[in-house]
Amino acid sequence: MNHFVYRTGSMYCEGVALADVADQFGTPTYVYSHRAFVEHYERLVRAFAELKPTICFSIKSCHNLHILRLLHERGAAFDAVSGGEVRRAIEAGANAGDIVFAGVGKTETEMAEAIEAGVGSFNAESATELEILAALAQRAGKDVLAALRVNPDVDP
Repeated sequence: MNHFVYRTGSMYCEGVALADVADQFGTPTYVYSHRAFVEHYERLVRAFAELKPTICFSIKSCHNLHILRLLHERGAAFDAVSGGEVRRAIEAGANAGDIVFAGVGKTETEMAEAIEAGVGSFNAESATELEILAALAQRAGKDVLAALRVNPDVDP
């Protein structure tokens, strides 16, 4: 599934010479393989099909809207670690219910906005964050689904 290859001393992505891309768009530039994203995602879907999982793409790994749209169109949900990433997933066409809001640095404002948007679930990093989330949800008059991260034998 490697769609980046050397041919006659030049690098190509899906048959496109990257030197031509550099000439047209300048450097530095990011080049992604459409086929690699699709094939890797579809491989995960097939591997876990029996379990019918929700497969979430981590936006922090690549926030390119074209990539997010590509994966959304194939059924991917999203893992977001900031309010900006939540908005990015929605901008890519995702239903807010298909977003998991995780991460250690969520602000109360970000959580309140995510609740209002209808984010599907939250990963709380502490009992205190879970309490804040519950209070924000109650204030908004909405139910939220949350998971509490537990690190056994860790003394903060």
